[in-house]
Amino acid sequence: MTFSESFMTNQQRVHNYYFSMLRVDCPETFVAAPSSRRSISGFTLIEVLIYIVLLSFIVVASLGVTNQITQGIWKDNARIAIQSEADFVLRKLDYALGGVSPAQVTGGSTLSITAGSGFCFSLAGSVIMLKREPCQFASLTPQALTSANVSVSLLSFSINGAAMTSMFTMNGNTFQSTKYLR
Repeated sequence: MTFSESFMTNQQRVHNYYFSMLRVDCPETFVAAPSSRRSISGFTLIEVLIYIVLLSFIVVASLGVTNQITQGIWKDNARIAIQSEADFVLRKLDYALGGVSPAQVTGGSTLSITAGSGFCFSLAGSVIMLKREPCQFASLTPQALTSANVSVSLLSFSINGAAMTSMFTMNGNTFQSTKYLR
C-alpha cells in the first residue's frame, strides 16, 4: 500500500465517520444535517433584554431599601444626639440644685443659685451657658453646656414652693424636669 492509498483510506474513514454522525445514507454525496435553531447554544436578544430588565428592577429595589435604612439611621442618630445633650443639661441642673434650699434659688429665664460657690444657668443665643458663680457676679466667663449640634430656643425656671421646674426646648423637643428643694 502506497502513501497516497493509505492517505485516501484514512481520508475516507474520516469522511465516513463524520457522515455517519450526520445520519447521511449515502457517503458519496454531501448533504448537511438539518439545522435547528434550538441546537445553537447562547441567548437570544429578547432573553438578554428580559434579564437586563429583571436585574435593573432588583438593583433599583435594593437601592431604595438601602436609602430608607440610611435615612432611618441618620434620624435615629440625630434623635440620640438631642436626647444625649438634654440628659447632660438635666444632670448638670440636678447636680447644681443638690442640697439647695428654695431661698437660695431665683428663677425666670436664668437660674441663679447662691448656695456654696453658686451657679448661673442662662441662655445665650441658642446655647445654654453655665457659670460657676451666682448670676449677679461677672468675674467668671460662662461655659457652654450644649454643643453647636443642637439649638435651644427656650429656657425657663419656675419655683413653686419647694418644687423648682426647669424647662427648655432643644431642636423643637421640649424637656422638663422638676426638682424638690430642701
